[in-house]
Amino acid sequence: MLVEPHARSKHLQIADDIRSQILEGTLQAGDQLPSEPGFMADYGVSRIVVRQALDVLRSEGLIVKQQGRGSFVRALQPPKRRVLGSL
Repeated sequence: MLVEPHARSKHLQIADDIRSQILEGTLQAGDQLPSEPGFMADYGVSRIVVRQALDVLRSEGLIVKQQGRGSFVRALQPPKRRVLGSL
């Protein structure tokens, strides 16, 4: 089997898809993401691939996981500006 040199791994492709939905506003702050089995069915991947994708989004601060409740979209914080030096 040949692997394309520019092919991204499946979990990164899924993370990219969910990230774009969040940034475009399709998924908004407080929205609950589908369950792991839901993502598995939607994307045709294993549970570990779904977990890896969600871990990427969590590490980027886009989602939060709540034990026993699921994953939710975090409120996006506006960028903070720091002023260095004298004004």
